[in-house]
Amino acid sequence: MYPRALLAVVALLATQAFAAPSSGLAALFKPASAAPAAQAAPATAGVADAASVEARLKAAQAALASADNPTDPDDVPPPGTPAEEIAARRFQLQTQVSAYALQLDMIRRAALVRDRAEIMSSADALGQFEPLGDPPYSVVLVDRLRQQLQTVALSIDSIEAQQRMVAKERENAANENNAAELLTRQRVEAMEKNREPAASARLRWLWQLATLRAHSAGATLRALQQQEAVLADELAQANTAFREVQARVALTENKIRFNAEDREALLARQAERRAALDTELANARSEVAARGKALAQRRQERDARQAGVAAAVAALEAARSAAQAPGEHSETKGKHDRGPSIATLTADLAQQKTALTQAQRLLELEQIRVATAGDKVDVLTRLIDSQNFQRTFWDLRYAAAQTGATPATMDALRKGVRELTERIDEPSKTLRHELQLTLDQVSVIQDRLVGATPDEATLIRSAIETMQERVQLDLRALSEVGQLRLMANRWSEEFDRRTADRSAQARIDAIRKDVTDIVGAVWSYEFTTVDDTAVVDGQTIPTKRGVTVGKLLIALITLFVGFWLARRVARAINHRIHARFDIPLQTLNTASNWLLSGVFVVLFLISLAIVRIPLTVFAFLGGAIAIGAGFGMQTLLKNLMSGLMLLVERPFKLGDTVEVAGKRGTVTDIGVRASTIRNIDGIETLVPNASFIEQEVTNWTYTSGKVRFAVKVGVAYGSPVRRVAELLLEVAHRHGKILKEPEPEVLFEDFGADALNFGLYFWLDLDAGTAGRIVTSDVRFMIDKAFAEAGIAIAFPQRDIHLDTSRPLEVRVLGNAPATSPATN
Repeated sequence: MYPRALLAVVALLATQAFAAPSSGLAALFKPASAAPAAQAAPATAGVADAASVEARLKAAQAALASADNPTDPDDVPPPGTPAEEIAARRFQLQTQVSAYALQLDMIRRAALVRDRAEIMSSADALGQFEPLGDPPYSVVLVDRLRQQLQTVALSIDSIEAQQRMVAKERENAANENNAAELLTRQRVEAMEKNREPAASARLRWLWQLATLRAHSAGATLRALQQQEAVLADELAQANTAFREVQARVALTENKIRFNAEDREALLARQAERRAALDTELANARSEVAARGKALAQRRQERDARQAGVAAAVAALEAARSAAQAPGEHSETKGKHDRGPSIATLTADLAQQKTALTQAQRLLELEQIRVATAGDKVDVLTRLIDSQNFQRTFWDLRYAAAQTGATPATMDALRKGVRELTERIDEPSKTLRHELQLTLDQVSVIQDRLVGATPDEATLIRSAIETMQERVQLDLRALSEVGQLRLMANRWSEEFDRRTADRSAQARIDAIRKDVTDIVGAVWSYEFTTVDDTAVVDGQTIPTKRGVTVGKLLIALITLFVGFWLARRVARAINHRIHARFDIPLQTLNTASNWLLSGVFVVLFLISLAIVRIPLTVFAFLGGAIAIGAGFGMQTLLKNLMSGLMLLVERPFKLGDTVEVAGKRGTVTDIGVRASTIRNIDGIETLVPNASFIEQEVTNWTYTSGKVRFAVKVGVAYGSPVRRVAELLLEVAHRHGKILKEPEPEVLFEDFGADALNFGLYFWLDLDAGTAGRIVTSDVRFMIDKAFAEAGIAIAFPQRDIHLDTSRPLEVRVLGNAPATSPATN
């Protein structure tokens, strides 16, 4: 049994579609501008109006029937009339017929509306509406009232949509009517002004065409105005019914009972429908089996016909070859003459091809029937699943309606309704697509009726009937889906109303529970599962373990908290050992870093064991790990091993000044993977440990902190070189940071282009914290002062200028006259 809500909507839409069969088509050929509506005939036309419209309809139908061969001389187009004008006249006649037919339909619908209004008025006056009885009201009654309310609401939405569509068409028709009347007046004026008898026939034809267009547009406009009036009356009735049902729903919605008797009635109704569906499904499956056998038989017949055609073609080719062979003996030729003639073989081939075509069409028909039978099984299976859904939801609703029902029951019902609403959308779209596809296939098959023979037409009609069965199946499935959607919407509204009626504390508890459920769902979410083993009663059995978000978070917290504690403990132990055994703290920190690396691995394994995540969870990373070990891990392991070698060999220690890869600085940290050096600007650079092993490393303080520095200076030619050397040595001996042993020395290095070059070489102890760049700067200050006091000039670049004296030199004495610009010279 189809749900009344969907049937009402389908019936209403079908009524509107058949009531206006041509308005949409006519609108395609009309300009889409708007104009004020013309005067309209009364929407409640009586029997006399219906009779007059029917007479005009018959006259228009007669004119349309004789449009190609008009009998009235006035309707005969003059010679030379363009074909498009003849086609336009035929179209206007068709539009006129459609408009009068729509007027008749609207007159009948207006009568039905009046009758329905009288029935509703009489029922209201006599109190013949279904009595509600005394509260509390049965859930079956309340659910039926809500379904009626939804049905009426859908009807109102449909009527309003039709009103908008008809209003647009009416505006277009009014504009067409105005344009047609204007054209008619222009044609009349043209005939009045005409003074050429030869043009009279042509002008009269154009006037008749414009008049026909005006009549068609006026008839269409009046039909659409009548339709608007009927829709307004239907909308008023629907609104009245909606208010009535809404009042009854408001009266009953807070006084609902759901007892065992109601539940039994619902279950009995569903059980009856389920039994009918089971019987229908069994019959459908039997039909599928029978259709499968019939299909196999039709395929065998088709194959036999194909073999017959092939044999007939071979026989005909053999006969043609024998007839065309030269030099044939007369006796042999006579034997051939006694065989089947070529004409006979050709006729036989034609019969075989006809039979093959018939067999092929029968096979296609059977294939359609098999597909339809399979679709029927599928639809019936969906209907049974729908019944199962409804049975489950009614049981949950019954449990939630009982006294002492737990909130979990209501939550399960609310969740089930929400999931049902989400699951309905996709099947509904699929069914609509299937329905559209089937309708398209029916349209294609119907086109094959044109020019078909009687036998072919019979097969085509059978195929169409089978496709129509598929259309009915799709409509049936859509009806069931619509029923489920309406039920889910009704129950969702009920849940929302209950939520709105709850107290503030109940709402807070509900929100808290929703949040707890969401957090719990996220916490328990499994993003993968792995194979593992478990020991049960002393036996090892294979099992699967899920890796959830909660387990992963616990493992991470365990890992990081444990590693943090390990670092704190290692730092405290380092300070105690340093204080007691005077081991350098930097060395202890380096060793503890290596130990912490092993602790991290152990903590990682422990955290996985705590949450029972097997190591096989990382099996899917095996390929990536192997590639990483071959490329990225290669560099990492190389640096790790290099760090271990640095720890053992100790080519440098913390505080040493080293130079590696073009970088010079003081070593501040020796890590597991990289070491840190700080340059004189305070910038720290991480240098991979492998660089210290693979490249040349200069350690300025490897065995001793004594480093030699040099300060270069140039004096002018003519300066006393011995005095210069003495002054440089005095400067070196006066500076307190310069070591006395080895002694400083001065070297006369070179005769430069502009100066006599000297070098002062001295030693500094960098382990004592001496900064070489500061000492060299002090030495330069002292040298400058000593040379200035001794009158020794520090040389600077000099150049000799040679003048060409082969001719007199021009000498000018310039005064204070203002310079002139090049432009004035």
